[in-house]
Amino acid sequence: MTVNIGIALAQQGLSVLIIDANQRNSGLQSLIEPAKPSLGLADLLSNSQLSLNDVIHADVLPNLSLVYAGLAVEGREMLGSEMLRKTLEAAMRDHDLTLVDTPAANLSAEARRVASVLRYAVVVARKNQTFAEDITTLVREFGEDGVDVVGTVLNAT
Repeated sequence: MTVNIGIALAQQGLSVLIIDANQRNSGLQSLIEPAKPSLGLADLLSNSQLSLNDVIHADVLPNLSLVYAGLAVEGREMLGSEMLRKTLEAAMRDHDLTLVDTPAANLSAEARRVASVLRYAVVVARKNQTFAEDITTLVREFGEDGVDVVGTVLNAT
């Protein structure tokens, strides 16, 4: 879903960066395979010697750049880190639009952590799987975190 939205917006001329922050079930790499094994978000967040530019795959398509998930570091809470905040701020500063794919909000707290840094979110619901009450709860929790929900998407898959 995130990739489709990113490609559509990049085709409209926006500079788009997609970041795969889903350490549990990374999907970006299976949709757009890197030319060679590469570093990703987890590597950046666990190594202070790296910068965002070290993990960006620039212009994979015109106006579309990617940051893959990278290798998760066992037992390390990276998505709550100060480095995540700095990384996302740099991404938002350097691109017209930054899209961050996270695990489902009902499975982990990563979606809320990322959204609290970005200050905005799009809620994605899966047809015949997502309960309306869960969406209502998530939108309320985002509001409590100071996050604006700027849209919703119903994913039919």
